Amino acid sequence: MTVKFERHKQFRRDGADLRVDVPITLYEAVLGGKVRVPTLDGSVELNLPAAVNTSKALRLKGKGLHGAGDIYVGLKIVLPEAGDPDLESLMRFWRDQKPYKVRDT
Repeated sequence: MTVKFERHKQFRRDGADLRVDVPITLYEAVLGGKVRVPTLDGSVELNLPAAVNTSKALRLKGKGLHGAGDIYVGLKIVLPEAGDPDLESLMRFWRDQKPYKVRDT
């Protein structure tokens, strides 16, 4: 007998661990805050540290499969769909007055 598992719409399996992506605003990434994160037992609040980078996954210990694995939360910054003139102005100022490098080239 063969058992097949369908992909879950939110979670990706990684052994006993699960991975989930959670959208956050730009100001949550900069200032920190609390976000709701889905788990197999319902959602929980996760404290985001200030100046969190989206390249690092945050861990919810013991929330993975069978209570043995963990959930790793990937953060995805989502900007306003229609754009925002004030945000664009701020980013131009930041680019010109406070540049920093994130790539080698």
